[in-house]
Amino acid sequence: MKLLANRNFILFFFGSLVSKIGDKLYLIAMPWIIYELTGSSFYMGVMFFLETIPFLFVSPLAGLLADRFSHKLLLFLSAFLQGFFLLTIVIGNAAVSQIPIIWIFVCGFFIACGGAVFSVVLNSIIPSMFPKDKIVNVNSSFQFLDSTSLLFGSALAGMLISMFGGFTVLLFDAISFFIICAVVLFYRIKKENIKKIAGGSSWKYLVQGASYVKNHEILKPLLLIMMLVNISNAVVVALLVFFARDTLALDSSQTGLIYTIAAVSQVLLTFFIPLITKTFKRTNRMLLVCLMVSSGGIGIISLSTGWVTLGLAMMVHTVPIIIFNVVNKTLRMQIVPDDLIGRVNGLFLMLSKSTLPVAGLIGGVAAEFIHIRIVFALLCILSLALIVRYWFHPFNQEATTTLERIS
Repeated sequence: MKLLANRNFILFFFGSLVSKIGDKLYLIAMPWIIYELTGSSFYMGVMFFLETIPFLFVSPLAGLLADRFSHKLLLFLSAFLQGFFLLTIVIGNAAVSQIPIIWIFVCGFFIACGGAVFSVVLNSIIPSMFPKDKIVNVNSSFQFLDSTSLLFGSALAGMLISMFGGFTVLLFDAISFFIICAVVLFYRIKKENIKKIAGGSSWKYLVQGASYVKNHEILKPLLLIMMLVNISNAVVVALLVFFARDTLALDSSQTGLIYTIAAVSQVLLTFFIPLITKTFKRTNRMLLVCLMVSSGGIGIISLSTGWVTLGLAMMVHTVPIIIFNVVNKTLRMQIVPDDLIGRVNGLFLMLSKSTLPVAGLIGGVAAEFIHIRIVFALLCILSLALIVRYWFHPFNQEATTTLERIS
């Protein structure tokens, strides 16, 4: 099957493209609007908190819903919910001289809830739309859109805000969600893959999903390793600008070039991920090698002396994470039963999101007491130590994954 000639892939690619552009519009426009209304960093922090909480608490419930109800219906409703609350912000602002900030907080919270459901269900519907041997290609395409939108989407959002204003950009974002609603309706799902759990105790089913991961020889180590990836990346993201400005004395344009180098390298890499996955006899070992290289990138960051070396270090650090993320998602989609995939994805999303703010905070506090170069060096050493621990673990030595068998 050629993906470019596949109806589901064309719809999925177009829907994901619209979704990613909408995400970047929201990412820039919402803080911009809050700052214009309040001029307060505190209120921007409150909004960030309200947008983060649903991913911690809604994601497991979204996984349960994904295993119980139609994926297409859940995608439609969650996209509609996000578009509806975005529209209420725009209409509310047009109806009054200045929309109350509390209303934006309420709408932002429900938009984030819809986003959490949409993210979990989207990762759960892919195995029902594509053959297992094509899932890595689908995930690579999705990662390509994610990296490309990061590179160009923010610039587009800034341009649109300068031309039309923040609230009009939110209107464009709302329209994007209604387009997604229409696209989802045309997805074709394989009936033989639709296995839904029956009614019963929701708590029992949530525990069942967690127990499945806990007792699985691949998923349990994969979850712990994924949390390591997120912790390392969160610390780097939280401290990179401070390191660039305070230690290396870089200006804003040089700092921007660092992110550009990393983003461009990520975009280019996505074209080669399917080929890379076929060169490794053991998929699990490939994941550990990716993390080993990424950890080395953190070590290079600690030794960087200018924007060129820091940009290359960020490339070494972030590019292997792109491979890890694609293969991580693909493995879950290929080895988890259809009636558990939602709960497993919900658990992975919840734990991956929960590590980000904590890791960023710990990294920031550590940098207050010890030199930031030492913080990066210690992070590199700790990451490599955990990788070595799993290198001699059955996860690497014995397990043969589904991805390996079908490549």
